[in-house]
Amino acid sequence: MKKLLLTSAILVCMQTLFCQDLIYLKDGSEIKAMIIELTNETIKYRRYDHLDGPIRNILLPEVLMIIYEDGTREVIKLEDKTAIQTQSQEKLQHYNEPSGLLTGKTVKKDPDFQRQQDAYRYNYGYRKAAKVSFAPKVGLNLANLGGNVTDNQIRLRTQIGGILNLDLNEMFSFQPGLLYSGKGTTFNFGEGYKEAITLEYIEVPLNGILNVDIGTGKLQIFAGPYLGYCVNATYKYLSDEDNETESIEIGTSENDELKPIDLGFNIGLGFKFGNVQIQGGYSGSITSFCNYDNDKIRNNVISLSFTYFKNL
Repeated sequence: MKKLLLTSAILVCMQTLFCQDLIYLKDGSEIKAMIIELTNETIKYRRYDHLDGPIRNILLPEVLMIIYEDGTREVIKLEDKTAIQTQSQEKLQHYNEPSGLLTGKTVKKDPDFQRQQDAYRYNYGYRKAAKVSFAPKVGLNLANLGGNVTDNQIRLRTQIGGILNLDLNEMFSFQPGLLYSGKGTTFNFGEGYKEAITLEYIEVPLNGILNVDIGTGKLQIFAGPYLGYCVNATYKYLSDEDNETESIEIGTSENDELKPIDLGFNIGLGFKFGNVQIQGGYSGSITSFCNYDNDKIRNNVISLSFTYFKNL
């Protein structure tokens, strides 16, 4: 009895593997589904990864193409909806028949299915590859300085700017950006005596992203270099009643304290659902940006950011 139940379960799973239709939308996205019905206005389907779930609807004007289970594909032309519906219903009647695994019937498979699917992705895949979106970005920096710096603590700063998202394929994307990023540190020398360094950068991050489907969203693993240019640097005496501030000289001469260029790297994790992206990560300087040979100073920043994308 157990063997019979196990065999039946395996057969059901095998049947499910061969009942997948692909719905390609005009926005470049793809739905893996089992199509139930196609009307003049909508396509009714169940999600391929949730065949026991509810029947869903999608408006026909949003659909670019359907690739049926046997590899046959139909480009949706709204001016000929009646013909599309008739042809599609005939196909669905055929595809929704149980396969020979459970009934003894033979359902013909198209041996060119993979070739046709690959051809579609090659010819039409640019819709996803060329998909470009823009997002404003805001975030919080937990900034500190590394190197031979002592008695320093994290200082809260902000970052704000914009980034582009280029979907290279279903798994990989590229996100360059232009940001204002606040950095620096706070010194605590005890007995209430505190000072702070404020650094302000115009920064260009160049992050590559690996996207992994999780539920309705995507887990992101990102990494890449950044190039920062320091536009302002100050030293503030927090314990002073007047909050006295001194400018820190920025330049490349021996009289300047800090170099203007900060070259570093980013690494972190994120989650993207719909147009919303939340990321947390670490960024750090690769080399010291102090002009004095005996002093080594590097930026260390833990950041949390929020972005909302709009397609271009």
